Amino acid sequence: MHALFGEAAQALETAVDLGRILGEGSLRRRRSAAGAQNTRSLILDTAEQLFAARGVESVSLRQIGIAAGCANHFVVQYHFGDKNQLVTAIYERRLASLEGRRAKLMAVVRQNNKLNNVRALMEVLLRPLADEVNAQGSCSYAAFLLSSFHLGLTTTLPAPHLAPLTDHVVDLLYAANDHVARDLSRRRLYGAFILFLHALTDLDREHADGRGPAPAESPLIDDAIDQATAAFNVTPSAPGAAI
Repeated sequence: MHALFGEAAQALETAVDLGRILGEGSLRRRRSAAGAQNTRSLILDTAEQLFAARGVESVSLRQIGIAAGCANHFVVQYHFGDKNQLVTAIYERRLASLEGRRAKLMAVVRQNNKLNNVRALMEVLLRPLADEVNAQGSCSYAAFLLSSFHLGLTTTLPAPHLAPLTDHVVDLLYAANDHVARDLSRRRLYGAFILFLHALTDLDREHADGRGPAPAESPLIDDAIDQATAAFNVTPSAPGAAI
């Protein structure tokens, strides 16, 4: 009996907390909307936002189902199997949109003959993430990526067949950074990606608190890309030459 009360209390706590995390709309409206939306898409939207707000490891599949307004507590497992598969689905869902944004920027890079310019290529790779927002205008995908990367659940780069343009941009970055060994370049690109995501999510929190513009409109996005470029492109120090 105590266990049942504990489950009910946890469900109630999740429902109350949902209004703060998901923004507008009550749980009742979310439930009614679930009937009109594709259940799979609703779960992905909800999971992305909860993972972004609390961290991937802190949210259970049952909590996601409750937050999505689904009566079946095993609905997430039914559609996605386990948490790793759900994380992969969230990660891959936005790749097509990101590819489209990157294609437009890449056309400008080609037109300006900057295919070997690291800063221009970093612009192509990173800036679209600032434009990838959820229905509430938040960069929840960036925060989700940051959480999942730290847990090793995804990599910084998608499989080539899912995002061929992104893969091409990465190859161009490595080629333009040929003064750095390839293994070191891979590590640096991962670090640069994480650095940018931290800056982006910080700007997103400031915007949510009314302390700044949306990240995509902030001049500090340019500085974040500058920092990522410097982290990736700096000439390695000679052994023992740092002091």
